[in-house]
Amino acid sequence: LGPDSSNEALGLTGLAEVLAKQNRHAEAEATAREAVRIAEQATIEQAILRARSYRTLAIALQAVKPAESADAWAKAIELRRAIVGNQPEVAQLLRRRAAVLQQLGQFDEAVECCREVLAISRQRTDAPMALAMAHTQLADALREAGRPAEAETTLREALTAGHETPDQPLVRFALVEALIDLGKLSDADSEVGELERILAPNSRPIMRAMTQTARAKLLLAQGDFTAAESQLLETLGQLRWQQHPQARLHAATVLGQCLIQTNRFDEAEQHLLRVERLSYRYNVRPDDVRRLLKILVNLYSALNKPEEADRWRQRLQQTQVSVDDNQ
Repeated sequence: LGPDSSNEALGLTGLAEVLAKQNRHAEAEATAREAVRIAEQATIEQAILRARSYRTLAIALQAVKPAESADAWAKAIELRRAIVGNQPEVAQLLRRRAAVLQQLGQFDEAVECCREVLAISRQRTDAPMALAMAHTQLADALREAGRPAEAETTLREALTAGHETPDQPLVRFALVEALIDLGKLSDADSEVGELERILAPNSRPIMRAMTQTARAKLLLAQGDFTAAESQLLETLGQLRWQQHPQARLHAATVLGQCLIQTNRFDEAEQHLLRVERLSYRYNVRPDDVRRLLKILVNLYSALNKPEEADRWRQRLQQTQVSVDDNQ
């Protein structure tokens, strides 16, 4: 094929992404930039090659040069959108860029990316779960931006429109968190009560566990730490890492928050470190691990251990690089 062929560019993008996953950031960046160089001068399938190579460059840069990564994601989005229009794969790229913008503290810009994701998801009438997730991701971005009232509005709009599935009401779980952020504990109690009401004897274990965890979060906000801890321990006793890793991680993370709020810092540290190890052993999605890592950063900052806080901050950045494209 000779030098600088389209196949060489594709091979370089694959290699760069493997190097990024191995945290070999300088090699990943150099490889991705070479792929971009070839793609820019390609005469066959140039548009597809350019979109792919800029996506790979964004991945390679994300952990060490997030500002440049955000720009590369923007370019990849522009190029891919020109090829396929506003399709689900463009929404995936927008989610990735939103994560980098949050990493940079550019929360309002991240919100706008999530709004675009929601707009794309609304075009699909055959994917109610994708639409529910788009609403919850926008609400999470709004909460990160310090705009919990808008998060509540977004989630209530989703509930009104029926954008959740009967067996996994993601929207209502997210609404409970937004209401707790706003200090609307009575409204949060009503939503948790609704989750408890729709539980049936044959409800899936993950549904029951998430509902119990929502109740525990509310108890924490109400200052009833003993009841919250008891609820969380009961929930964890019903879950196994092998069967329900996401739900197990969620409940365990809230238990860590409970231990911190009761000033049991040594217990919290041991518990959270163990949960972090198990979450990787059982291949929990990186996106679900991020909340746990944020708590570890805050814990070590509060304990005046800046080196440990920095170590976990770096792990958080690496995890953001690894967020699954299929989420």
